Amino acid sequence: AKRLAKTAADQSVDIRAQADASVKMAEEMQKQRLESLRPIVDVVLIEPTDDYALTRHGVCISKGMLSDLVDLEIRNIGVGPALELEVSLIHPTQVFNTPPARTLPRESQPISISLKQEVNAPMRSPTPAGSSISATYVDIYGRRWQSKRELRFDTGKDRFGTDKNRIEPGPLIVTLVKSQP
Repeated sequence: AKRLAKTAADQSVDIRAQADASVKMAEEMQKQRLESLRPIVDVVLIEPTDDYALTRHGVCISKGMLSDLVDLEIRNIGVGPALELEVSLIHPTQVFNTPPARTLPRESQPISISLKQEVNAPMRSPTPAGSSISATYVDIYGRRWQSKRELRFDTGKDRFGTDKNRIEPGPLIVTLVKSQP
C-alpha cells in the first residue's frame, strides 16, 4: 500500500512538471508570435546639402539650436507594419510641428519628412541637452512602441581647427510603451 501511494505521488509530481513545461512552452510560442511581426522604426536626422542651408545649420548648432526646418528620414526595418506612426523632435528650447499619423509598411524604403518650428512658440535660453528624435507606433497586436535617438550637439573643432558644428545621433533605442489595450 505504501508503494502504491508513493507511485501515485510520483505520478502527480511528473504530471505537474509536464503541465508547467507545457505552460512555459505556450508562453514562449506566444512571445515568438508577437515578435515575428514586430515593426522597428528607425528615425535619422538628415543634414542639409545646399550651401545656404548648411551654413545656417552650422550657425544654429554652434548656438545649441536647430534650424527652423529639420529634415528626417524614417524607415521601418522590422517585419510588421507600423500603424499610427507619429514622429516628433524634442528640443528644450524649440517646439516643432508634428506631422499627421501614418502607416509605414513592413521593411519599407526610407520616407523623408520635414518638421517646421512653430512660429509663435516661446523661446527659452538654448541648452541642447535632452534633444531627441522619436517615433511612436502601434503593431498589429495593439502594442505601442517608441523608437528614439538622443541628439548630441558637437560644437568642438576637428583636428584641423575647423568648427564641427554637427549633430551626432545616439544609438536607436526601441522600447515597449504599452503592451496591449
